[in-house]
Amino acid sequence: MLAWLEGVERAVRHGAGLSGALADSFDGVEADDWRAPIARSLAAGEPLSVALRAGAASTDAPTRSPPSVRAAEQTMIVVTLEVLAVSGGAALAALQRVGDALRHRNAAADDRQTQAQQARSSAALMAGLPVLFVVGAAAVDRRLIDVYLSTPIGAGCLGFGAAATWVGWRWTDHIVERSS
Repeated sequence: MLAWLEGVERAVRHGAGLSGALADSFDGVEADDWRAPIARSLAAGEPLSVALRAGAASTDAPTRSPPSVRAAEQTMIVVTLEVLAVSGGAALAALQRVGDALRHRNAAADDRQTQAQQARSSAALMAGLPVLFVVGAAAVDRRLIDVYLSTPIGAGCLGFGAAATWVGWRWTDHIVERSS
């Protein structure tokens, strides 16, 4: 979506009008794309403001991406284009600001993804340390294997440790997924 907006911005920077830049940018747009109604309206010769209303209605359509992200970006673009179509304002500055906002949103999403991966890596390390401790302690003293595997207390410790590790892993995944 950002690459498409940058293409429109580039065309406006090189002297194309907003309607022309948009019309040229729709080459190869698939029928299920949110921009398809705008492209059809412009191709039919409708004014830009009417074409953009068709695009605004299509932003509510189901998409492959999470609606909270994709719909917000589509709405931001369509509303900006509608304002430009009605007001006839400086298109280049507005398109650059929307592009900057989308780049900032993408950078923030990438940052959240990186932090989520760091949390997952830390959780994996924390889950693996008890296992390494048990294996290391058993390698040093073979009697620990007998305690862990032959006594109810040892089996209980192993079971509780495994359950706590599983619950901790699931909880970390839950927190990370909600933050992403």
